[in-house]
Amino acid sequence: ALRSNESTVTTKTACCSGGNSTKSFMPSPSDTEEKLIPIVDSEPGIQYSETGVSDYSQLDHANTQHWVFSAFMTVGYILGTGVLVLPSAMAGLGYVLGSVTCMVFAGLSMYIGLLLGRLRNQCFPECLSYKHLARKCMGPRFENGLEVLTCGNWFATMALYILTAVEAFQAAFPDSNLCGYYWGLICVALLTPCMLLENLKSMEKMAALSDGAAILIIILVLALIASDGQNLPSDHKHNVLPPDEDFLDAYNPVSSFIFAYQGQSIFLEVMAEMRDPEHWPRSVYFSHSIMATAYGVTAIVGYYFQGNDVPAYLPAGLPKGPGKVIVNLLVAYHVLVAYVINNVPLMLMFKRRFLRGKETPLSQHFLLAVGILW
Repeated sequence: ALRSNESTVTTKTACCSGGNSTKSFMPSPSDTEEKLIPIVDSEPGIQYSETGVSDYSQLDHANTQHWVFSAFMTVGYILGTGVLVLPSAMAGLGYVLGSVTCMVFAGLSMYIGLLLGRLRNQCFPECLSYKHLARKCMGPRFENGLEVLTCGNWFATMALYILTAVEAFQAAFPDSNLCGYYWGLICVALLTPCMLLENLKSMEKMAALSDGAAILIIILVLALIASDGQNLPSDHKHNVLPPDEDFLDAYNPVSSFIFAYQGQSIFLEVMAEMRDPEHWPRSVYFSHSIMATAYGVTAIVGYYFQGNDVPAYLPAGLPKGPGKVIVNLLVAYHVLVAYVINNVPLMLMFKRRFLRGKETPLSQHFLLAVGILW
């Protein structure tokens, strides 16, 4: 790759050095010999050439994911049940500030994604993960600290997904007489076969279906609320401007919008599996267009029909019937798929740190994933 495309090294060197001229950075023929040597700051199982560009034949991923499916993966990871609390957040902020908050954090999340893509693609194309990028930019101590925080965040989020699935099953089947522990065991049993999946490419269709389920959840919930005769907009009070409240009460609905766009910690892993990582901006624009539209419509329409009486979690206000059952089953499916998406980068990080990276046998990968799951 170095012999056939010297622009890779030129672009990277110019970007990271801040220089405008690339002529003086052109490698000589002797500099581009493929002498692969292990370096101290590399991840286990990956080697880098003396010029700093990785040998991509040694990477853990297939690198065959189209940018559209990368966008679906991003939406599947970020767009979760948090969207269903946004009408309540809109009630705490009013139409004007709520709409502005939704768009502002969509723009910030998009900008962060573009910055990460630029940093990874132009300066550090060998980086496969957040922690590896942290080592390249800030050093090993920063990498270790970020790894602990990232793994803790992923693990806590995965636990939240299982709890959400349990609540969804309980809401779908309230007369089943099964307690939360039994529903939790059912969720774990459903997830166990999915622990065989080792990369995001292998679950792109599952993620696309999960995105469809999330959109269908929003449509069904809003349709059921609108068709309920008790939810007439004229029967409820609405706030155009923020109501009178203290700082903490006002910040709580803002934090709901922030949480709704959380998910940047997986962006590097998604880029690492793309067929053409330079198309990452397309994936960012497409995924955030979907999310911003879904969030804005849900928050405004849900608040319009139920006003300040809107429940904190929108499906909780649905009347009993087949519609509520379908919505909660779709919620359970969506969050269980989100668990699997979270599990892939977490396992990759564990395997590089404690096992043999891409050389880890599938049996060890499965046992580790199932152990964390159970």
